Amino acid sequence: MLFKFNQHLLQHHDFLSIVEEAWRGFTVVGTPMQQVSKRLKLLKHILKELDHSAYSNIQKRTS
Repeated sequence: MLFKFNQHLLQHHDFLSIVEEAWRGFTVVGTPMQQVSKRLKLLKHILKELDHSAYSNIQKRTS
């Protein structure tokens, strides 16, 4: 499965710091490619949480 990315997350003011902190905090083993793959899978959950907390029900919060 491909890594799906929502472009609007780039606009979040803490996006880079959240990704950097999470990426460095993951401890994974394997070949370099396996490490990247595992980190992306772990990062997926963090980005989903950010998307939900920052952008869910946007219609209600902007009206």
